[in-house]
Amino acid sequence: MLNGARKLFVHVGPAKTGTSAIQYVLSRQDNTQLVYPKIGLWADGSHHNLVFNFFGDYRRPEVVRENATELLARIRDDAAKAPGNVVISSENFAGRDAGSFINALRSALDGLVDQAEIIFVYREHVSLAASLYNQSVKDFFLCERRSPNEFLRERALFMRYRPEIERLQQTGFPVRVINYHPSDDLVLRFLRYVGFTALEGVKNEARNVSLSVKGLIGTLAVNNTAGSAEERADGFAALRKMRKFFAPSRFIFAPQTMQVVEPLLAEDRQYLHERFGIELPVPASGEMEDMFHLSASELQEIEAACVPLGGQARKIVDFAARYLR
Repeated sequence: MLNGARKLFVHVGPAKTGTSAIQYVLSRQDNTQLVYPKIGLWADGSHHNLVFNFFGDYRRPEVVRENATELLARIRDDAAKAPGNVVISSENFAGRDAGSFINALRSALDGLVDQAEIIFVYREHVSLAASLYNQSVKDFFLCERRSPNEFLRERALFMRYRPEIERLQQTGFPVRVINYHPSDDLVLRFLRYVGFTALEGVKNEARNVSLSVKGLIGTLAVNNTAGSAEERADGFAALRKMRKFFAPSRFIFAPQTMQVVEPLLAEDRQYLHERFGIELPVPASGEMEDMFHLSASELQEIEAACVPLGGQARKIVDFAARYLR
């Protein structure tokens, strides 16, 4: 803090840009250096429940309905008891009126903060797309059924950062864009920026790890063949018993798809470089090979894992076999 001034930082993500790792650390600190309210939290340490209740979005079954005005008042009580900046973090501000939330929270804080700022993290587009696809397949609510190439072709237009950054800038609050790369020290860089300096022992731990390719294809097969939410849950639980079910996301897109979407992404990269000086890592040629396929042994692992599922097992294996190479 400068000259005792306090700031409100609203970290909007977006999703799959290290948010879970940041939220995990913040939710476990004791508010002696900054205030990360333990109010409206989900189990992962994010303020998703706060955001969903503020905007009246109760579609996800995990949402616990609470009075938004009371939640903001409780945050004010937390901020009054401790020094330091106030930090709110949720990827679910995407597409929502973050400005109305910030104005409401500033009003509730009643002079306890002097300024407000939005934090937005940038991750290289294709890496982000692979991780978002993985999360969408894994998430029981989203239950993605499209192939990676269908997903990217249909989502590429919406994966540009410029429209979202400019929309956030229209709130009138400054937007700080932070580079996700290098990811190894993202958490430490973020913490320093918001005023948390007790960094000894803080680790950049991977949280919300992606599915391995075999786990991803197996889960995609479950999503496409399950006849009910219960069947989907049973299928996912069975596959989860496979060894190496989780792993960092891989490049999973065909060259033809990349040729279609690259012009959109290149334009966005240029904007980020010129406007914010963002420098991106250059992927090695081997990192751009389409890895969305199974070996015969991996298909056999999926088949063995699905044995307890009875009649559903054959449908899952037949769907997964489409990706046998």
